[in-house]
Amino acid sequence: MSLPDLIATIPEAERRVGVYLHIPFCVKKCYYCDFACYAGQEKHIDAYVEALTREIAAYAGLEAETIYFGGGTPSVLGSRQLDAIMSALHRHLRVMPGAEVTMEVNPGTGGPDLWKTAHDWGIHRMSLGVQTFSPELLKRIGRDHAPEDVPRTLEAIRDAGITNLSLDLMYALPGQTMADWEDSISKALALAPQHFSIYSLILEEQTVFGAWHRKGKLKLVDEDLEIAMTEALEARMTDAGFSQYEISSWTRPGMESRHNTRYWINSPFIGLGTGAHSYWRNRRYAHGPGIPDYVRDPLPTLPEEPMSEREIREETVFLGLRMTREGLLKARYAERFGEALEVRYGETVRRLASDGLLEDLGDRLRLTARGIMLSNEVFAAFIE
Repeated sequence: MSLPDLIATIPEAERRVGVYLHIPFCVKKCYYCDFACYAGQEKHIDAYVEALTREIAAYAGLEAETIYFGGGTPSVLGSRQLDAIMSALHRHLRVMPGAEVTMEVNPGTGGPDLWKTAHDWGIHRMSLGVQTFSPELLKRIGRDHAPEDVPRTLEAIRDAGITNLSLDLMYALPGQTMADWEDSISKALALAPQHFSIYSLILEEQTVFGAWHRKGKLKLVDEDLEIAMTEALEARMTDAGFSQYEISSWTRPGMESRHNTRYWINSPFIGLGTGAHSYWRNRRYAHGPGIPDYVRDPLPTLPEEPMSEREIREETVFLGLRMTREGLLKARYAERFGEALEVRYGETVRRLASDGLLEDLGDRLRLTARGIMLSNEVFAAFIE
């Protein structure tokens, strides 16, 4: 049975998904990045876009509540290529009224034509990969933009009428000082975005940084400095009127990322493009990496067997606990799994609460400040 035929047989509620589109092209791959991204492959963009439209067509009949262009660098697309993708989405899927549509942007890429096309199609949210405002650190982590590209790109996007803006920042970077970090926070806040995604560096083995670290050529910041940077971030964001609603996410009131929230509450989404992951009909599946293979065959294959209830339950718990403000809602869990959360996890919750990592607020569980710092330890406690 083809995917459209399958979709026609399922209840309407199961057709509502988030849609992630992976654009794997980069001018330069950052030293910390382990995503399916490729530099110097721009000659393949047209063929990739055509394959992407074929994959979109395979999901005809689904209803898109959120759409997210990630990468890679989606802003290397030309306006004609973006037009082709958005046209296919609207032709084959039902893009719901008020759908949140986001595009990741690398400062210094894109231009007026791309921003106008984005605005005309209802792409009303842009997420800029700033990472740091230190020119020396940008070079050290392999970024291909300069600090001055950030305000210029933001101004051009705003001129096109797109005002819902998010900035990505990173800290605990090799060689980064507290003064560097404080300066980046100040400059980012001065640009008045509505949202921030902020991450400490995670060393991935299959990256340039991973290779350098194995050879003893990369010195990471010490743990005490990373903790101090985290505390400085929390103080500055709170003072500026932002609230932390997820471990790595800060927002003005009402400006949370609706697409990313789908991941954290374990709601269905489909991932289109090379390396993209999907979670739909209780199945997780993904395309392999590599542009040529995807261009040859972009059609997804769903696993025959769904995930076990245990796997879904565990994911629902630890993803929900990433929501640092809302937490894991007990009623949502009970509705999904037909039993109170305490039936299975009561002892685990009591132990983590006793250790000061988790707080039980009656209707929800939520990480404490210490629990956020040690979140991986908390999540592991819920894995059977």
